Amino acid sequence: MTDRISLLKYRDDIMKRQGNYFDDGYMVVKNLLQPEELKPFQSVIEKAVDQHAQVLLSEGKIDDIAESAPFECRMAKLYRNLDNRMRSWNTDIFSYELYNLITHKNILDVVDSLIGSEIIHHGDFHLRPKLPGHQWTAFPWHQDSQYYGKPTQYMHVVTISLPLVEVTEANGCIWVIPGSHHWGYLDGERGNDQNIRTFEDVEKRGNPLSIPMSAGDGLFLTNLTFHSSTINQTTNVRWTIDLRYSAIPGTKALSPLQQEATNYMFATLRRNFIPLIVRSKSGKQSWKQWKEAKYGVNS
Repeated sequence: MTDRISLLKYRDDIMKRQGNYFDDGYMVVKNLLQPEELKPFQSVIEKAVDQHAQVLLSEGKIDDIAESAPFECRMAKLYRNLDNRMRSWNTDIFSYELYNLITHKNILDVVDSLIGSEIIHHGDFHLRPKLPGHQWTAFPWHQDSQYYGKPTQYMHVVTISLPLVEVTEANGCIWVIPGSHHWGYLDGERGNDQNIRTFEDVEKRGNPLSIPMSAGDGLFLTNLTFHSSTINQTTNVRWTIDLRYSAIPGTKALSPLQQEATNYMFATLRRNFIPLIVRSKSGKQSWKQWKEAKYGVNS
């Protein structure tokens, strides 16, 4: 009972300070995680970047692995003379540290306050190294449901953008249009750069707002909230990770359209990702279970 009272108080405190998720389609929670809580996952990324640097060196694409460069600088140094079209970089970050981030109590308490206590993570994490001057990670105005598929407009998906470094207007922070989730789904199409562009000029319908954040803050968005990000104008990398959550299928009464949306979403996800139950009355899936589901029982 004490834990439940604490959670409710935590919910009320968040909604009092940042109570615009349902009205505006987004919510910023400051100090969601402490810097030391991010370090284990940052270490996983640093190891992956180091391995990547060694590959680039062996292929003769670079002559310096920039081993002494800080976390926010090294990838930029590696690619200062190379073309790079990656939109996300999930190589070698599937790890126990990622699992701990996805299932972190502070994150789940906030998601709980938005969708209830039966929560599944979609399994589609997206680590985004926004490199200096990089066009491919400057996302035009879009709704996440435009990427998921039009049927998903009828379900509620919570996306969290979690910065691992300081994010500012200069290095390409996210912009949102408050209240745009009330417009419903708007059509768009995917370009050659794989980015979806909305047919309508949405800036004529609402006022864009930049969302600068510190490492450990969290930006929570609905799947219908219009958001974008601009080109990184600095010399460092803007590292963020996106995580996505919704209610566990079968735990809520749904309309036919909502049920169709849920079926569509999870059928699509299972082609490439392994969803993870992170909070429920019967507990959560363990790291071992998620890993074995991804790689096989004998992994």
